[in-house]
Amino acid sequence: MLIIAWDYIEANGHVNITATHSTAFEITCENYITPRGNCIIGCRASKPIQKLSDNLKNVLRTENSIILIILNCEDIYDYVICYGSKDLILNDEKRLIVRKSTYVDQATLCINANKAAKDINRTLIEKLRLGKKLSIWIIGIKLIQNFK
Repeated sequence: MLIIAWDYIEANGHVNITATHSTAFEITCENYITPRGNCIIGCRASKPIQKLSDNLKNVLRTENSIILIILNCEDIYDYVICYGSKDLILNDEKRLIVRKSTYVDQATLCINANKAAKDINRTLIEKLRLGKKLSIWIIGIKLIQNFK
């Protein structure tokens, strides 16, 4: 049996988005991005990790659950595949971070991602640098074995 949970976040682009970080990307609720924030791909997010649906958090906290993140800006899409972990905390009040590594802190959404900021579609990043809207769908898939 599969359990599927999802949530949706909107964020804005910003002139200081560079998206050059090699191991993670971040969405923040802050109103601005400094030039040093090379992992940030969106600001003024509609919700932080703490406010994600309880159903999605349950799936995210399942070891080896599969997470699909779909990023959309105007007519450009990209996607990221990553995994959940029983160690996820999911309580940051301002951010969410997708990581290629297994490092976990309160803002970590998922681990072992196949993309970091530098890997995201560059046309999408250019639109975000112009301040365009970013739509983020987070879809979690959890397999329950031995279901009877």
